[in-house]
Amino acid sequence: MKSILIGLLVFSIFFMAGCMNGNQEDMVIENEFFRMGAFIEVNGKEYELKRGGYRWETRLKSGQIRVEMTDYASPFQMASGMEAIKLEPNQQVKILIEGNPQLEVYEWTEGGRENKYELTQNQFLAPVDKGEYIFEVFSKWKNGEASYAFVVEIQ
Repeated sequence: MKSILIGLLVFSIFFMAGCMNGNQEDMVIENEFFRMGAFIEVNGKEYELKRGGYRWETRLKSGQIRVEMTDYASPFQMASGMEAIKLEPNQQVKILIEGNPQLEVYEWTEGGRENKYELTQNQFLAPVDKGEYIFEVFSKWKNGEASYAFVVEIQ
């Protein structure tokens, strides 16, 4: 009886180790996207952006493609819980996102995307007029895309 219990225990350990190994592979691949940081830089200081909705594809070692996709609140809705970054009018803002994605920057209002900002070397100029502005940085890599938001206050 004791040898049967030991045999079952050994089998269970090997079975669980095999299951965990596959899951760990998937976890590592899944987390590739989530480790990517997204920031803006102003006067040498970095501010982290808040990620919204995204879609990310990853080819697993098994050859399968895993697609992870979320729908999230709009940048306008996300802004209600964010602290504004204080900027001077017409100040240079640099976008720093890992993986060298294609970037588009939009200003948001209650009605949705309003203005697209021109980027030069991942940089744009902050608005001239005083007030609070909500921005979306839409990023696109070969494996997927993500939306990031931040709020600035022009003083």
